[in-house]
Amino acid sequence: MALTEKCIYKYFEAYAAEQGPDLFLFDENRSYTAAETFSEAIAIGNCLYDLGVRQGSLVALRCTRSIDAYLIFLALEFMGATAVLTDPHLPVDTFLQDTGIPIQPDMVITNEAAGEGLGANGNWEIVGHGRLNIGHPARQESRRFPVGNDLKAPATIIFTSGSTGKGKGAMLSQEAILQYAVDSIQLPWHQPADVAIVTIPTHHGFGLCLLGAALVARYALFFPRDMHPDYVLDCIERYRITRINAVPSYFYVLARNNEQQGRNLDSLRTGFTAGSPIIPEQHRYIERILGITLHPLYGMSESISISCTAPSDSAECRATTVGKFHRDAGCILDQNGNPLPQGMEGEICISGPAIMCGYYGDEETTRQTIDEQGRLHTGDLGYLDAQNYLHISGRIKDIIIRNGINLSPAKIEAAIRSVPGVEQAAVVGVRHEMLGEAPCALVVLQPECTMTADELNMQLLSRIAKNEIPVAVLFADQIPLNNIGKPDKQTIKKLFT
Repeated sequence: MALTEKCIYKYFEAYAAEQGPDLFLFDENRSYTAAETFSEAIAIGNCLYDLGVRQGSLVALRCTRSIDAYLIFLALEFMGATAVLTDPHLPVDTFLQDTGIPIQPDMVITNEAAGEGLGANGNWEIVGHGRLNIGHPARQESRRFPVGNDLKAPATIIFTSGSTGKGKGAMLSQEAILQYAVDSIQLPWHQPADVAIVTIPTHHGFGLCLLGAALVARYALFFPRDMHPDYVLDCIERYRITRINAVPSYFYVLARNNEQQGRNLDSLRTGFTAGSPIIPEQHRYIERILGITLHPLYGMSESISISCTAPSDSAECRATTVGKFHRDAGCILDQNGNPLPQGMEGEICISGPAIMCGYYGDEETTRQTIDEQGRLHTGDLGYLDAQNYLHISGRIKDIIIRNGINLSPAKIEAAIRSVPGVEQAAVVGVRHEMLGEAPCALVVLQPECTMTADELNMQLLSRIAKNEIPVAVLFADQIPLNNIGKPDKQTIKKLFT
């Protein structure tokens, strides 16, 4: 695989020069061609430069899922500033304070006055400097700022979900953002005629994947004003969407709703899913109902793309693995840091240009995560099969220790989801007076199912070991999710204490 050699500005400059009239960004009310996007981002950059933003400046951005937020993000990348991407569910100051990270941005750009809508455009304010003028795609301005062309400098900071109780800010370079896209266009994952719908928040690594890929592969992005599954299905049909990226739980809801509604989704071609496990039965169901070729992608905040299945892979491979390492940049290590052979479970570690620069303001945790050989320790457990396809089997920090025996919540969750009548499940370890820790399960049943906890555990006896059977089972209408669509394990644990 080739390595990226151009910065984001240079990619966009070539795109605008060669395919300027092509549609690039649009929503229900407005649209931007490639040339208009390039011009608008330069104009925003000029404004920020006049206010003192320079290469390396920390600029916090309320990262709504919107055209405006993407334009501001592009302007910051053009300048070589570091975009601190914050969750739009909270005011910027509150979000930064809640991370527990001592980060003091040089500038804050927010549209909190536009309301809490996560797709909100407009009403952008540069805190302390007044309003930011956006929304004039026809304007032309000569660039007044120097181009940020240091591919290895921190370009953005995205924050981990804090499932361990400690927030971390992963610093990603332009090289890391672009490398996934450069890898992708070597294979027909993306096509120039694609129209992608933006469903993943852009303050999340999975969202950055899509934005970078659209720039490098040169296809259009549609930003829906609402993420309700019925509305998204309507948009896919109305705007002839060809690809969608989403977490498995969202794909599943889309498929279930469309099975009832039977919309015409014949434009939909492909997409990536990541962020949480997906069992083969659900993968096949989603592909069948949505008529989509679904590619599991494995990545994390610290490296937004690690592996992915290929278009040439079989349906069975796509349903049961997360593909092969990009650029053969990964390995499986034992607890002493020694490489393991195929079939042996160990920690997934990666190296190369796609990994983070480090954690902002936390050199100690960075050293614990990136070893002396430059390998990023993901904290995930997995193994390579005989064909070198990667299988995720659990997470080192998500192990339940019951009477000194390590149990995998991911394994127990998969067993529960395999029981007929179960729709979703999340397993957590809860302190236990006699056992140390014990597995507990929150389960969502299919609408017609009336299974009891005892009946579920009887079914599990033939699927997992006795000590893996949950000591407590609660049923709910839905699994609580955090802001990036993963099961909120901290909230779930509170249900059992």
